Amino acid sequence: MASLTGYLRLRPTRIGFLVRPTDLCNLRKVFQLCSCLWGGMYNPIIPVIDEPTDAWCDGHRRRPSGHKLALGYVRFFEPDVFVETETGLAKSIGVADTPSAQFRPRVVSLDDFASDGDFPAFAFGLDVADVYRERYSTEFQFVHRRDSLVANFEDDDRYGPYLEAAFGGFPKTAALSYIRRGYEDALRPTTLKADPSSWLRVIRERGHTPLSVSCHDLKPLSGSGSDLTIFVVDPTSSWDLLDLWNLRLIRTNVLPINADWMPDLKEYLCGLVARNHRPLRGNPQGLMTYVTVQVGNSFSEMEADRVVRDTFVGLPAESWQLKLWYDRVWETKYDDRGPRLVPVQIQSESSQIELSFSEERRPSIRFQSLSPAFASEHGFGYARWANVLALSDYGNRHRLALALPSTGNSLPCNGINPFLVDRSGFILLHQFKRHLQHMELMTGTDAIIDWFRRHKIDAAQSDAGRVAEQVLSSLGGFSGVWILQDEETLNLLDKMSKSTTKLHGGETIEEYPDRTASVDKWKNTTLPRQDDYSGSTTTLERLVEAGALKLGLSVPCPNCGATNWYGLNDLAERVPCVRCLKQYRFPQGGLDYKRTPWRFRVTGPYSVPNYACGAYATVLALHCLAREPPLGATMTFSTSLDLTVDGEPSEIDFACWLQEESLGYERREDPVFLVGEAKSFARDAFLDKDIARLKRVGERMPGTFIVCATLKTELSQEECNRIRELSIWGREPDLGGHCRNPVIVLTGTELFAQFNMQTAWQESGGQRQNLASAGMGEPWTLADLTQQAYLGLSPTYQWLREYRNRGGQQRGSGADCVGRLPDEKGTAPR
Repeated sequence: MASLTGYLRLRPTRIGFLVRPTDLCNLRKVFQLCSCLWGGMYNPIIPVIDEPTDAWCDGHRRRPSGHKLALGYVRFFEPDVFVETETGLAKSIGVADTPSAQFRPRVVSLDDFASDGDFPAFAFGLDVADVYRERYSTEFQFVHRRDSLVANFEDDDRYGPYLEAAFGGFPKTAALSYIRRGYEDALRPTTLKADPSSWLRVIRERGHTPLSVSCHDLKPLSGSGSDLTIFVVDPTSSWDLLDLWNLRLIRTNVLPINADWMPDLKEYLCGLVARNHRPLRGNPQGLMTYVTVQVGNSFSEMEADRVVRDTFVGLPAESWQLKLWYDRVWETKYDDRGPRLVPVQIQSESSQIELSFSEERRPSIRFQSLSPAFASEHGFGYARWANVLALSDYGNRHRLALALPSTGNSLPCNGINPFLVDRSGFILLHQFKRHLQHMELMTGTDAIIDWFRRHKIDAAQSDAGRVAEQVLSSLGGFSGVWILQDEETLNLLDKMSKSTTKLHGGETIEEYPDRTASVDKWKNTTLPRQDDYSGSTTTLERLVEAGALKLGLSVPCPNCGATNWYGLNDLAERVPCVRCLKQYRFPQGGLDYKRTPWRFRVTGPYSVPNYACGAYATVLALHCLAREPPLGATMTFSTSLDLTVDGEPSEIDFACWLQEESLGYERREDPVFLVGEAKSFARDAFLDKDIARLKRVGERMPGTFIVCATLKTELSQEECNRIRELSIWGREPDLGGHCRNPVIVLTGTELFAQFNMQTAWQESGGQRQNLASAGMGEPWTLADLTQQAYLGLSPTYQWLREYRNRGGQQRGSGADCVGRLPDEKGTAPR
């Protein structure tokens, strides 16, 4: 039985509400419905609009299209399910209206979301009435209501939408009136007027509100910042209210301010800014924290400056900063330079688990799911809450698909498996408590074949791919690849796999009879490796354990003179001859003891000629990519695949997703998809047909990294010219300014590196030594550095600047490409 480490986290179902941002009526309904759900405050609102206004421009950056804006929000927040406030909104942005893993619809209309029959129920999410019962029985039943402020605001035509976005409210429909009654009966709220003094009272007394109560037993774990952000909104602007709602899903400390109330709240706000202007903890340079004052985009720059500066006049300039732009959550940042926007992650409960599974059959795991303790036993909606399972396969020992792209706006990765996928892990939607979860996992090959098919590319694993898979399996995963990281070892294995001859004393003799080599030959080959961490004896032993070599005796047949090799299990008093088929007595006393008859024979996939049909290069390339990211990476991979692209047969030597490891609950980054061609030691290995195949795949799948890997340490001039042309094509930007298909070049210097690429480059000298970087394992950086080192290309930022100066047009494929283009200072462009 194999095992995996899992980190299981309980959280509310994440519901994405698709709304026209100018539709204030439906926007209010969303605020009210979210107040009726456990964790409803963390449900994202996705704006669906034909064309955003100029307010969405920021400096030199283009205004996004309405389609790209909505899909960017979906990609950033990754909802589990969707509710559309108008029929057709989901379809208009490409969100798949398809069954989820439980064969239930993932998209419902606003009218169908909250049923109004005899038993009112929500299609998704956990009814907050369970929270009210829990809070009453454990807290409010035993205290005076005056000891803790529970607030409810009066209805107000002007300020009602703002108060519902900031503090929550309740639907006006009769079917959901039980929610308001439950809030009043259990918590006995105080009804407050819609004015600045009521707002101030709730904030100062940390009062309970419909939204805050719905977040019972939830802990925010991470986000894009915990420093205070004061968000100033026009209470009548639907855009400002939508942005206020989503901002709390990005930053964990947001204070919503009604612009009409700013003069009345001036004293409190100035004191708040002064209290938050303090030395940064643990910083010896004396840096001070500051407050960000963000103003909704309904205000012009002049209006925003006047509203804010009139309030904070007299405060030190460094105690606060004015922000006049949206957080561009619809854009994907691909490198590690500068701060990265991430949504707030929440959880109610978590546990670490060890999971066992059998690799002989379809891999599956079983574990006890987590449920809210206060939830009722049964419910109507199939997605009442979610379990997030992050699986780790340290050392990438197994062929499981653990790093997968998000299924946020598309089909589940496999219609059989009961899960969705986001950057945090596998998402399991639950309806009942104490559910024993059963999951069938996919292999990397199955997942990648499915991914190609979604891009209209037929794929199937080739014979060479199966050989590479067998080699990797025999090594026990990537942790055992080190025994192949030696050129002499690979050359000897390849020679033994062939029937080769050589001239000796004018006579042609077989160099490696029966695919065997003497023990002395292997000792001499592994002797130079005694200085590395493996050692000569360890290397030979591991080759035997992996099934690459098998020890036996070579003896001549007394009948026909043919030399026969017998493994340890084949030795007997009488043995057959493989040529004349006659049996003879094993010469126990007639062996030539001066010249040892013991020989190693190459077996299994290692006996396949031509460097195991290219398997050694494929395995070493995958190992090189998997081990390099700064914190290690989870890899989902497939070895060689036969492809059919636009009716043309093609092939690749490997494809993989790389995703940086996380520490339990932390949100991981998007996995990067790579396809590659791996060559052995041929002088002119990368031919025009190889480049054409890679380019054909890149055209169909923009954003995919292309890897050209070889076991030799230097490329021929012809190869450099071909790969350089491919790299220049891959550098051309799309409409978003991202590289179309970044190209990574790997040679024996990287593939045979005993420690990492940085050390190998530093020891190699020359230009590579100057380019060696601790962060070169990051795919975009690796592409940029290897193109400079091996192809003589200029840094990407410089090439891009020259490209634009030449009047190069940004090429738009309509897809976001992987590979961010930094400026000359090394920071990503805004």
